Amino acid sequence: GIEGNVTELEEKRRFLENSVQNIQISKSSSDILNIYEDVKRKLQLSQLCRGDAKESLNLMPTIQDSQPRRDDLQPRTVRLVKTDNRVGITWTGGSEINLPIYILKIIPGTAAHGHGALKPGDRLLNINGVSMENKSQTYAAELLRSPAEEVILEVRYEPAALEEIRRKYKIQ
Repeated sequence: GIEGNVTELEEKRRFLENSVQNIQISKSSSDILNIYEDVKRKLQLSQLCRGDAKESLNLMPTIQDSQPRRDDLQPRTVRLVKTDNRVGITWTGGSEINLPIYILKIIPGTAAHGHGALKPGDRLLNINGVSMENKSQTYAAELLRSPAEEVILEVRYEPAALEEIRRKYKIQ
């Protein structure tokens, strides 16, 4: 039953928490965060595959990601095939408030959610080859609503900047 699943998940959480704490200090903090995130993703995937009680249950201890993973610092190109002419992201920023545009949320059931490559904290650098530097949210929305089935985004993960915007503008 659910109680058995919760007990099993709690045991896994404790095991993983101890594993993360026991990683050799010879690893760099970036390597440790990469290992932690990989273990966390695998545990969440196994829960989803088995249909465990609560998908939103936080099973891992919180590690402050003060430094993004090395591979996240590089711009990434993400190709999405739109569903119902939607990409499936919400964002903040833009020239309206003199800030870059950052992804706030990925909407479940959309192209962005299904693809899995975008995440909150990604800065929109380009949409279909057009730079988003000093561009408004309205302009970005127009590019995303183009009639093309596919949209190509260039993004870079900048979680600290997004958190600062959330604090400053009281955005959840």
